[in-house]
Amino acid sequence: MSAEIDAALDAARAALAGTAYAAAFAVEARDAPFLDYYCPAAAPAPDGGGAAAAAAEPKPLVRVSYTRGDFLALAARCARALRAHGVERAGDAHAHWFTGNAPEDLACRLAAVMLRSTPVTINWQADSAERVAHKARATRSRVLVVDAGVTAGALAEVRALLGDELRVLHAEQLAAYPLDGRGDAPAAQPPPPPPADGDDRIVIFTSGTTGLPKGVRLSYGSYACNAATFDAFLHLADPALRLRALLTNPLHHTNSTAIADWATRRPNAAIALVRAYTTAYWRLLVDVAADAPYGAAPGAAPDAAADAAAADAAADASASAAARAAADADADADADADDAAALAPVDAALRDALATAAASGLRVVAPLVSRHLDFAAELARGARLPVSRAALAGAAGAAHVTLLLGSAPVGPTTVARLQRLAGGALPIVRFGSTETCLQVAGTPLGRPRALALGAFRAGWRHMNAEGGAQCGYYIGRAHPPYTDAAVVRSTDPADSSFLAPCAEGEAGRLVARGRNVMAGYVGDERATAAAIDAATGWYLNLGDVCFWLRAADGGVDLYWLTRESTLLIRGGANYAYEQLAAELGEFAARTAGVPRAELGVEVVGLRLASEHEDECCVALELKSDGARARAAALACALLVDARAARGGVSKGARPDRVSVGALAVPRNFKGAVLHKELAAAWREAIARDPRFGLDVPVQP
Repeated sequence: MSAEIDAALDAARAALAGTAYAAAFAVEARDAPFLDYYCPAAAPAPDGGGAAAAAAEPKPLVRVSYTRGDFLALAARCARALRAHGVERAGDAHAHWFTGNAPEDLACRLAAVMLRSTPVTINWQADSAERVAHKARATRSRVLVVDAGVTAGALAEVRALLGDELRVLHAEQLAAYPLDGRGDAPAAQPPPPPPADGDDRIVIFTSGTTGLPKGVRLSYGSYACNAATFDAFLHLADPALRLRALLTNPLHHTNSTAIADWATRRPNAAIALVRAYTTAYWRLLVDVAADAPYGAAPGAAPDAAADAAAADAAADASASAAARAAADADADADADADDAAALAPVDAALRDALATAAASGLRVVAPLVSRHLDFAAELARGARLPVSRAALAGAAGAAHVTLLLGSAPVGPTTVARLQRLAGGALPIVRFGSTETCLQVAGTPLGRPRALALGAFRAGWRHMNAEGGAQCGYYIGRAHPPYTDAAVVRSTDPADSSFLAPCAEGEAGRLVARGRNVMAGYVGDERATAAAIDAATGWYLNLGDVCFWLRAADGGVDLYWLTRESTLLIRGGANYAYEQLAAELGEFAARTAGVPRAELGVEVVGLRLASEHEDECCVALELKSDGARARAAALACALLVDARAARGGVSKGARPDRVSVGALAVPRNFKGAVLHKELAAAWREAIARDPRFGLDVPVQP
């Protein structure tokens, strides 16, 4: 690097001085690896008959690598660009509107530490122009950072709503910005004082159960607590261990945000960032576990014959396990013994590479959601994995690799699925929310397999005080002294049983506290006061119904039962019923040519075919003769076009079942929808006819 760049990087290090990130980007770490960014290669050009076959093959990943010096330089350029666009004072906000995970997103987050500014996440999977504008306006963002995937039309919609309130900064231009002290850039400014624990580190918006989503202010102290929690929870307190974080979950959620921040502050960590989940992820997982470049781990290539035979044997094993489970409760989620015989032995060279990586101090943490295991199981059944099943089992089940599952309940099907894919390994579960900086509880590491599986089973087999089945999903234990959790009878301060502890096995509301809890909601002191009990510090708004059981070692194990809030869980993300209903109502009215005022649209999520994914069930009310005459067209709009995500319908809003006038939407005396009663009506209708809501009705 030139003397000019060295001087600019020294200024960037000075701006990080006194922060938790300074040691990770010290001069001596300049050439250390930090970030490998992976995105799918461009699709091949059409060539007649060969194009379809090529498109069916999984696209390989292209890698772009950054040393710590490279990344610090990019972050310094981002800081320069943000200042040039009006981020001038500590606390100024800038909203990040990317359409996939990107190095520039992470670099702007490190730049924010230098500037003491506040990044704001935009949900590229769900946010409409109105929501993007709301988030920018609520946080008073001075800059909107966009990538090339944000279309000119979408950006124009947002600018029309915001006028000249904020400037737009294009991410693809960031790498070309001059560093401070070079070219036309002003001289480097003296760094501001180090941030305090209570200063905002980032704002992540909730899904919002009613109205517009709320911005969650997560502080530097929250992320310090998060890092300490993960060091302890994942047995990574030893700084000599080399953390490798493999991130495919979206950076606009709290999951990848928290893991990335943890890795960014660890001097001996590196990040493998995938733009978005893709089939090739499973090959990358094996390579990272073997400490090899992408595609270079030995003995990992798919073996079509062996993998097809394994798929057949796995199907037989699944049928055998199902038959045993029908007669023997001990058979749930324990089919790995059958599948072990179906898998070929791990290649000796790969086995040695995995052992060498573990012995060198490498520790791989791969945050996933249960849906990712669904995808992998489907690939395995079709012998379409981009890696051999034996290699995937060897890597995913290796002691130095942690598949960290969360964001949705992890039930017996998911546990069994991972056992089959990973040679008997059990998932490590994490549980928390945006307001708790991702982590409240997790399943302990290091337990003997029989004890760990026993903890899962204790929840699946639990009976309530009346002797009825009360199946709960194990979410682990809190992490004192960093996080605390309890199950209480009420979270309503007006209730006589407010914060009264539940007895063992008694269902109640989960509450949490610790430095990990948010600083508050953006611009909403009333909502903040309602969410956090001032006297005790308990965060009250998790919305989860749980129970606890005493384990053999005396510890308190927590089990999840259900949610009370009006959120639909899909793909590891939460979607507010109201948000989905509004989107689908506008779409149905526009597509079928019916005035919006003549339609009532309400959404509930039902856990029907999956234990961790909700089905989007839409109840359509027809308020006029004209709407009733268009019933079939409305059903077609939702069950055909919207289900296929045509016409701009977001992935989260795709309906699974639609009732066209067949279900009366229950409301209270104020007109508010009673979602629990509506969900019960859906279940009753489906119990009578399993096909209810799946087909377009025939016009009489």
